[in-house]
Amino acid sequence: MDQLLKKQNMEDRNITTNLLLKQIKESNAIAYNENYIAQSSDYNFKIMEVAYAETARLYASIKMDIKNNNCTTDNCYYENLKIKQLEEAPKVSIDFIQKVIGQMQGTEASNYDVNNDYRYRVANYMLNSTPGFSKTDGYNLSLYLNDDATQTIVFEGPLFENNSLIINSAALESILDNDTFLVVNTPDIEKEMLKLLTEVGLFAQSDI
Repeated sequence: MDQLLKKQNMEDRNITTNLLLKQIKESNAIAYNENYIAQSSDYNFKIMEVAYAETARLYASIKMDIKNNNCTTDNCYYENLKIKQLEEAPKVSIDFIQKVIGQMQGTEASNYDVNNDYRYRVANYMLNSTPGFSKTDGYNLSLYLNDDATQTIVFEGPLFENNSLIINSAALESILDNDTFLVVNTPDIEKEMLKLLTEVGLFAQSDI
């Protein structure tokens, strides 16, 4: 029963928060906030710079170990594996971030289902530099390079409270490969009805 109530409360919160976020963005209320427009806002989360801050030094160190035959595994298997991972990491990062952005953009659809996790909408606002969701406002976006060659992106900030949104690259890849999506939209009834009208021959396409 407790689990059921907890789930129900979360569903209610998703609906109310999603609707509130949409209303706030569309109201332009923040434009009339004198305190907000008087200060600068930092939207540069520098996720690539921070994530790769130590990789050059690590790469050089591993290369030196291989050259000096100071490896921890036979034939420098581990070291060569890490070199390969580091060389491929930037491409993985770009592809991963693009996929995350693509998924979060689903929150902008007119038929966006407000039962979705509201954190997706917050994440989309952060990615699109929406007023009120900057570093200055207490939000942070981080990218981590994992030892298993996967990567993790973490969204944090006031609306996330103690429930940061964490997405792993391998998990997201698996979801997308199975034609599943993080953000679910309701059927576009109007579009489907117009399509049906032409298919059954009640109206010509030019009339519609």
